[in-house]
Amino acid sequence: MAQAVPVDLLKTPVPADVACGGAVDEAATLKAVQHWVLLCNNELSAIDKNDERRIMGYLLDMKVDYLSHLRRHSVKEKISELVEPVLQRWVQQALMKKGSLTPADQKLLAYLGSLALVPTMEEGLAYLRLDYAAFYKHVHFSPAARAFVDVLVSQPMSDEDLGGEEYYKYWPHLHMAEWAAQLEKFLRAHAGNPYAPDALKRYHSIVDLMFFKSVPSRGPNGVIDRWNWQKNEILGSLAQTYQGTLTGRLIGDFIAAVDANGQKAPQGLKQRFAALIDAELAPKKGADAATAPAAQVSFYEGQGVINNKIPVALWFDSREGIVSGEIVYTATKARKPIRILGREEADGAFRLYEMLPNGDISGTITGTLTDGVLSGTWTGRPRMIEKSEGKYSFKSGKQFPIKISAVKRTHAPL
Repeated sequence: MAQAVPVDLLKTPVPADVACGGAVDEAATLKAVQHWVLLCNNELSAIDKNDERRIMGYLLDMKVDYLSHLRRHSVKEKISELVEPVLQRWVQQALMKKGSLTPADQKLLAYLGSLALVPTMEEGLAYLRLDYAAFYKHVHFSPAARAFVDVLVSQPMSDEDLGGEEYYKYWPHLHMAEWAAQLEKFLRAHAGNPYAPDALKRYHSIVDLMFFKSVPSRGPNGVIDRWNWQKNEILGSLAQTYQGTLTGRLIGDFIAAVDANGQKAPQGLKQRFAALIDAELAPKKGADAATAPAAQVSFYEGQGVINNKIPVALWFDSREGIVSGEIVYTATKARKPIRILGREEADGAFRLYEMLPNGDISGTITGTLTDGVLSGTWTGRPRMIEKSEGKYSFKSGKQFPIKISAVKRTHAPL
């Protein structure tokens, strides 16, 4: 049965709404915001009493931004120009932590916010942008739709903004990871939501953009440009931030897979990620889901020594060649676990990395697992040694034998 979606229209602005003690041209600002409210109400009226699924279809259509008329309208730019003195003070206070906004400034910005206009800064320019979340608060969706809309409107609303197949737009991984985590949280909390399949599709798109599009950029041979910087300065900290989530695991697994493959994404990694996402987040379909084959997972936990004298405890899970777990140096006072990420190769060999919270690799374990015994080599991280002022030499990390024997598993699988 079709469900109509009622709306609340914006109230017509009056002089008291923009009164700010002469901080801006109040008469001109009032005229401009009255025009803006008229435009917003035209858009809301087009939604009013429409079928909810049709409206959700518009929101989900990444080919077109149905509020682009509002977002790009000249009256929005006119309002930005009229309140420029206030925007400059906002930049000083909010971004540079200098000075403060007057009560009149705060009142005016709060009022503009109620009209879905919020201050932002891009490429050194402060301006008012359309706040989709504030606009769609005036639309009375059903609880199921509202739960998804609140996530949807906090992210890019079109391929052009997201950076789709035909567009190149640089979004920092910080933002993409945040969008993915928001969608993951929605999918886990609303598995039965009728819009869960749409959220899953969006999650796939963002993961694809985050790892397998033009950012991070690749050279002709597929090697990721400035990989160590990408890993240490960006991806490593994000893996730590979202630790315990699928999003964090995908970031960590990407780091491990690229490190183990000569700084290139291994063939088939995109498909493995897609399968993992579906296994974790796709809505289950009754009996079909119950009989679906599970991914092959092997578990290992052991205790042993590095260099015949440094005691360690290690545990990890291996899923389709991707390894994730922890190692603990048990003789240390803190006994703090260090994240383990790596790969199990087709021949059964392991390459495991000790990942510090900042993304640095503190050690690498290479070896084989036979009859419950993991044996091989532990290699410390290389160092740059200053020989004289401004001159450095590279020194390989120290290497020691490592041997770990399996024990009864106590850690729960990831």
